[in-house]
Amino acid sequence: MKRVINLCIFLLIVLSLSAQNQKVHVLLKNGSRISGTLIESDSENKIRVESKDYSWMIPQTDIDTVLTTKRIPNKNSVETPWFFKAEYGVLKGSSENEEESISFFHGLFNYHLDNNIYGGGGLGVEYYQQRTYIPTFANLELRFRDTKYTPYFFIKTGYLIPADKQKSSSVYDEYESRNLHPKYLKASGGVLLSSGIGIARMFGPNFGMSFSAAYRYHETNYSGKEEYELEQRYNRLALSLGIIFK
Repeated sequence: MKRVINLCIFLLIVLSLSAQNQKVHVLLKNGSRISGTLIESDSENKIRVESKDYSWMIPQTDIDTVLTTKRIPNKNSVETPWFFKAEYGVLKGSSENEEESISFFHGLFNYHLDNNIYGGGGLGVEYYQQRTYIPTFANLELRFRDTKYTPYFFIKTGYLIPADKQKSSSVYDEYESRNLHPKYLKASGGVLLSSGIGIARMFGPNFGMSFSAAYRYHETNYSGKEEYELEQRYNRLALSLGIIFK
């Protein structure tokens, strides 16, 4: 009975793959491996696999595993435990300030911690109120599965570091700080927090792309004369496109 159930499950998998003419890697019990396109077979006990030059009819009893991805176990290979991602994106939404749309660039370095969990950090370049900021942050990424199309959840937390010094201008001396544009005030940065979901697509073992959507909160703080302080808070939708290198 167990053999019949296993055969039924196997046939369901084969029929599902056959309908798509999917590229497969068949690992045989004798240690051999056959790669090609799975073609529907007339036999209930065999599958047909075709490559560019050959065609095989493989008995079900000789098959150990059928892999449907490009990831093939290899005892002599070691998977790279880290990856680098370069992201370009935009921040959209109401922020109760003058900035309607903001672009950003981030570089992230992540290391494989455990199972589908990656952790690391990064930095980048962003612009607010005609000032340049360098975001530095820690990053945690949880992958829901590890396939060609990999959905993931991530959290970033860090701080925006101002890269520009306070502008030296007679305007600062002539007007009250509350009437000045933030570019004339002293910037002290602010906290950053972002969380969202994304999907990664690997085109090979060392190169891929990703797309993500996230909620982004951060602050920028300024100070002026007579202990004047200005705090701006941004609540935005962050959309980004990334390039992955391993």
